[in-house]
Amino acid sequence: MSAPDALLARAQAVAQQLAQIPPEAYRLTKQSLRAEALERIERASALRDQAALEVWSAAETHGHIRGYLRRTLRK
Repeated sequence: MSAPDALLARAQAVAQQLAQIPPEAYRLTKQSLRAEALERIERASALRDQAALEVWSAAETHGHIRGYLRRTLRK
C-alpha cells in the first residue's frame, strides 16, 4: 500500500516493472488465465442461444405475439 502522496511514483514503478515482461510471456500468461472463463462463456452462450430459439419458436409464444398484434394493430 502506498501513501496518497507517493501513489503516482509507486504506480510508475510498477508500470516500469510490468513493461519489462516479454510480450510473448505476457500474452501466454493472459491466455492461460482467461481460457477457463472463455470456455465457460462459450458453453453458456450455446445453451442460452438454444433456449432462446426454443422459447421464440414455441406455439405459445406465437399465440402471445398474435394476440399482441391483434390488440395493438387491430389485425
